[in-house]
Amino acid sequence: MSTSERRFQAYDIFKLIVTIILIILILWQWRTLPGPSSAASPSPTPPSGATVIAAEPSAVPATDRPTLAVPVVEAVVGAEGVALSGTGTPNSRVQITLDGQVVGQADVDANGRWTFSFDAAPGEHTILVQALEAAGGAAAAASPLTLTVPAPIDAPTLDALPTDAAPGALTLSGTGTPRTTVQIVIDGRVAGQAAIGANGRWSFATEVPTAGAHTLLVNALDDAGQVAASAPPATLQLTAPPTSTPAPAVTPAAPTLDTLPTDGAPGTLALSGSGTPGATIQIVIDGQVAGQTRVGADGRWLFPVEIAAAGEHTVQVNALDNAGQVAASAPPATLQLATASTSTPTPRPPAPTARPGAASDCNPNDPAAYGEDLGQVWRVDRCDTLSYIARRTGIDLNLLIAANPQIQNPDLIFPGQTVTLPGR
Repeated sequence: MSTSERRFQAYDIFKLIVTIILIILILWQWRTLPGPSSAASPSPTPPSGATVIAAEPSAVPATDRPTLAVPVVEAVVGAEGVALSGTGTPNSRVQITLDGQVVGQADVDANGRWTFSFDAAPGEHTILVQALEAAGGAAAAASPLTLTVPAPIDAPTLDALPTDAAPGALTLSGTGTPRTTVQIVIDGRVAGQAAIGANGRWSFATEVPTAGAHTLLVNALDDAGQVAASAPPATLQLTAPPTSTPAPAVTPAAPTLDTLPTDGAPGTLALSGSGTPGATIQIVIDGQVAGQTRVGADGRWLFPVEIAAAGEHTVQVNALDNAGQVAASAPPATLQLATASTSTPTPRPPAPTARPGAASDCNPNDPAAYGEDLGQVWRVDRCDTLSYIARRTGIDLNLLIAANPQIQNPDLIFPGQTVTLPGR
């Protein structure tokens, strides 16, 4: 081989080596070239009362380009919608799919963070987040994330408040979003909570002890216990019941005892007298309390009593105060009762001479045939009977008889006699 031929062969080998080195440098440069950059996005701050759901990354699928990390996803469900955030390969892009439909893409910033927000209808949803390669194909995906978007919470209502309620136990009621909770606030202080039933109704029993105006506020709470909506404030007016004025204390005056019969016999006796209207009169016979009676509005009192023994008896009449203590007393009186064998018969006026047809003269429509009501006594006339006098005066017949022990035979009275009218 000539010298020129050897030189040409060496030159070809040199060019081959240089070409190979250039190809290696180009391949190395291409593999280390960074993907498209994007503006950094701040990580979202979960809204108050929101629920945070995180999904773990799934295994990285086999790929020829393992340069994209599997994204990590967190979901926040709040009143503003669904807010997603997570991590991924810096300066790459992720794609968000909701229930199999692509809803958008998000750029991963240089710190490896990304965010994405969207609205979703109430109910259960499945979210899938995929890491995209430069050509737009999916290179890796997080595990599917299932979340529930709650129905919006409506402002509750408060039923009409009573207008004539008194302080004490009170039951409030109203409507709201089924299966949520309302908070009841009275005069700026939380009184309690009530669950709203499936029918949308709630009820709350409470105690309001003071009269006057009270401000009521009903709040709807979300799952985190935060106020989601409120009913307009309402005013409750409670009126204290009128207080009863105690009856003024009665200071009774000393009572009186009417004149006792001097020819009475043992048996039923009607004691009577006068006193302060409304006062209580206590009757004491021979040192023993026989009973009590009340003075009528006309200032008169009457007390029938049974005295079985003949002889002398002491009668004491006391006026009692509101505490049942003796406030005043009448002077003691002596009652003399005689037995039938020793008592001297009371002279009877002669019976009137019957005239022919006298019975027919007792005409109820003839006032001249009957006696006269003189107030405390009745003056007997020719057609009177004790039964007639009792009917005319409205006095019980037995009381009338007991009040007139001087009448030995109740079926026989005479014109000119006076009959005591008890209670007058």
